[in-house]
Amino acid sequence: MMENLVKAVEARIAEYRAKADAARAAYYQRIEEFCATHNNGVKPTWDAQGRGHAPHDDYVYSWAEGDAIYTESYAAGAYLPFDKELHPSIQTRGVGVSSRFEGNGQRITYVDLDVVDALTEALASDDIEIFHGKVFYSEGEKCHMYVKTKAAGVFDLIEDFIMAPRRAAQEVRKAEQAAIHAAAEPCPAGRVEISGIVLTTKWQESAYGSTLKMLVQDDRGFKVWGSVPSNLYDVKGRSVSFSATIQPSEDDDKFGFFKRPTKAKFNEEEAA
Repeated sequence: MMENLVKAVEARIAEYRAKADAARAAYYQRIEEFCATHNNGVKPTWDAQGRGHAPHDDYVYSWAEGDAIYTESYAAGAYLPFDKELHPSIQTRGVGVSSRFEGNGQRITYVDLDVVDALTEALASDDIEIFHGKVFYSEGEKCHMYVKTKAAGVFDLIEDFIMAPRRAAQEVRKAEQAAIHAAAEPCPAGRVEISGIVLTTKWQESAYGSTLKMLVQDDRGFKVWGSVPSNLYDVKGRSVSFSATIQPSEDDDKFGFFKRPTKAKFNEEEAA
């Protein structure tokens, strides 16, 4: 449920913010302790973006970059360099960071557009950015969804929320296919009349060029793989019939390969 997801995400964000705030406070404290020691107890000033400034002329400041330590004096109001060694960048919110998030985010493919819109609204936060790419209309309004966040575990929660129905449906399909396979007749050999559903298609490359192949589940349960007959088109998911020479697989007695298909037709056209 969306409500449970929102609560779980909010909890992860609260945990992240607490750690980030603690790390930021520790960062400030370490910087201030050094500056106070070298500037007669005077600490740097901090602006709204978390950047340090020299409070007076000849202000001594030291910072690290890799193995090198630099120490310089700064005029009043000057920016103090970002200390890459002291600063806990992973747990930082707003300190020395030019943008909220880095990179393109993590992707979840082929999500319903209305689901993306609902998640964007329900999970609106300064610590999460949700957006989508191009919308695909071939199978409804679907798109690739992207999530940007530094809060640990948030992406996994969102992904599980979206993928749970898919995984459940896959398990149902696997169980159905297992039952069909168990009840299927062995794949026959020789010239055979095939009638069944095209489960999937795929282009295959060979020395002779590209060939469109199809996987057909015969009404008797066994499956066969071979080239799509030239007189058929848009075959995926449709019921077809044809005659072909079948060679059963050596590894699975309920699977075979067909060649030289003839008399191919769509069964729904026959019924009409």
